[in-house]
Amino acid sequence: MVVRDAGIEIHGYVVAREGNHVRVIWAVASGRHRQRTFSAERVFLPGHDHRWDGYLIPFEKLAVIRLAAR
Repeated sequence: MVVRDAGIEIHGYVVAREGNHVRVIWAVASGRHRQRTFSAERVFLPGHDHRWDGYLIPFEKLAVIRLAAR
């Protein structure tokens, strides 16, 4: 997913949704992971005009990060 918020763009993974809020996890260049909840209207699928350009997080690691974040 891609998030546009306050002049920045985050390329990450949606791991939860509660009502109109979406929890997104993404990796940064150092290898660390960040997470934050955004309004669903700021989160969208990448398309042909705008490709996803984030750091990959393997599914197994993403599942562990998601569980730890609860």
